[in-house]
Amino acid sequence: MCLYCNFKQITNKQEILKFAIMSIDSTINIPTNDITSLNALIDALKNHISFTIFKNSCKRKLHVLEYVPEREGGNTANFITDFRKLCRDAEITDVAEQIRRLFSAIPSNFIFTNMPVNVDSMDELITMFEEIVLEDSRIIRSGSIIALRHVATGKYLSSCNKKYQQQDDNNVRVNVTFLILLRMLI
Repeated sequence: MCLYCNFKQITNKQEILKFAIMSIDSTINIPTNDITSLNALIDALKNHISFTIFKNSCKRKLHVLEYVPEREGGNTANFITDFRKLCRDAEITDVAEQIRRLFSAIPSNFIFTNMPVNVDSMDELITMFEEIVLEDSRIIRSGSIIALRHVATGKYLSSCNKKYQQQDDNNVRVNVTFLILLRMLI
């Protein structure tokens, strides 16, 4: 609203207050006679039942918010934006509560349990979360495709599953992953 008032060159505080009161939805009834400043208007709006419902709704959304890693089609930037917005709207300013809510949104198979959580602000929490996400993205998982390159020859290696008879006394067949040298692409 301040941006709009600045754009329209409305600088008188009483005019801004009148404009703000007129912008309130008609279903929200507040006593406008007692409101003489923007801070009084904010307090009156926060005391209205609709604000309590809004805060509780934001807390419920935070409770069901889930982080989906980018390798599974998620978007970290959107998740962080939603998380910060919901914490602000729910008026959650305690960093310990923000940490608890953030970690409850992270999947249980995420690697972060050994990291110390010594943060004093939301920005530090988000920076720590970004480091966790970066570390998790570097982990080689089952089904990952990797390329191995022999340091001395510079040739690439691949793998295939073949069964070979074991050369020891037991003559037990084992499933061996056998590395085959490939031609180096020019």
